[in-house]
Amino acid sequence: MSAKRKSPTTSAKAVQFLHPPVQEVVYQIRAVVPAPPDLNRIKADLAKDLKKDYPIAEDFNLFQHTVQPGALGIASVQVQGGLFGLRFRNRKGTQVVHFTPTGLVINWIKPYPGYEKCITKAKRLWRLYAKYYNPISVETVSMRYIDRIPVPLTHGSVNMGEYITIGSNAPDIAGLSISGFNQVTEYQKIPEHIRMRVNLATLKPEDHVLPVLLDHEAFIDLKGHTDRTDHAIWPSFDKVHTWSLQFFHGSLTPQGLALFK
Repeated sequence: MSAKRKSPTTSAKAVQFLHPPVQEVVYQIRAVVPAPPDLNRIKADLAKDLKKDYPIAEDFNLFQHTVQPGALGIASVQVQGGLFGLRFRNRKGTQVVHFTPTGLVINWIKPYPGYEKCITKAKRLWRLYAKYYNPISVETVSMRYIDRIPVPLTHGSVNMGEYITIGSNAPDIAGLSISGFNQVTEYQKIPEHIRMRVNLATLKPEDHVLPVLLDHEAFIDLKGHTDRTDHAIWPSFDKVHTWSLQFFHGSLTPQGLALFK
């Protein structure tokens, strides 16, 4: 199903907010690695290469739990997994990097340094990933922003449409209102071939404010591209970065954007 919705064109220009809404940003490069390296063999050398910015090295374990019904109604649980990758953190815990057989994941916890600084660091980290994991191609690149929107309450209620342009609307029935929501929507941006998954949810009210989570992740799939090498990664990141800014600004009204100025 494809549904189109017309809206005013929004600017993708970065705006400096006095109180930025972003809580966390995640950059991800999904790669194809035919022969994952021996983690015990590369751990010391990789830790040495990352020591300046990410001095804390940890094993990254991944487990899968399978529940199977058994005789007499007694279920059995099987646990599979173990060491999956390597995780590195800075001393403040505000930056985390995961090196795994499926790709490179970089997390920035607030305050987010900004795209220009982060993409420069991402390029360096990708060079190290390529050095130790030898990927043969890239499948997808993505950027995920987790934003917190502090919507003010008046006598315990709010007209959400005054602040947010997306989300749930209640039918026009006397006495009916929305007490909360948690919804996931998928969008696609043509012709850029950008997919986006958005989770919009209300959180627990606090101090006359209704926090709203705006969690949006934009993807570009490189599977169908002629160039699936690292040369295609950075223009794709530029595209998802620009689109993420445009989507954020389009998701809020001027009154909503004013909450961060």
